[in-house]
Amino acid sequence: KRESLVSSCTANLEAYSAFLEGRYCWNSLTPEGWAKSLELYRKAIELDPSFALPHAWLAQHYGSQVFWGNVAPSEFMPKARAAAEKALELDVTLAAAHGQLANIHWLFDWDFAAAEREFEKCLEVEPGAALGRTVYALFLGCRGRKDEAVREALLSAKLDPLSSLIAAWAVGALHSVGAFEEASDIIRRAIAMD
Repeated sequence: KRESLVSSCTANLEAYSAFLEGRYCWNSLTPEGWAKSLELYRKAIELDPSFALPHAWLAQHYGSQVFWGNVAPSEFMPKARAAAEKALELDVTLAAAHGQLANIHWLFDWDFAAAEREFEKCLEVEPGAALGRTVYALFLGCRGRKDEAVREALLSAKLDPLSSLIAAWAVGALHSVGAFEEASDIIRRAIAMD
């Protein structure tokens, strides 16, 4: 029996590589990077349709396009929801898919109770999900829950201290609740690093 080289998420190394490259391109936060990430997520799904992670990140792609104002929510949020639900159909324990569904409930449905349940599921199945914690911090800040928002933002920055993207979003969450000193510490470290 041949063992998987990467993890139990897929035995297809080419699909896994396409997914990782797609994540890298998405992190560029540029139109070119986003277009390339979409292409790579679709390639990963084509190579292994049962690989849940690219479905979850396809949901992230669609949702982020709406978030940044590049497309109409009515066009892209249904695509984001379908991709997140497909990811959960394939792997109900996938934190990234729960995180994306939380975003959809929060930012599109305005169903804050459902969003919180999905954030909690995301962090229950993957307590170290830095991106999930960062977005949860933003959600908590918007809900006026300052202490919880600060805790989640600081933890997210500690969980992925090498990510300037996580640092920037954590700073946004901290700034939104008036935690300026904590935000300043994180942004200084991020600037020194990147």
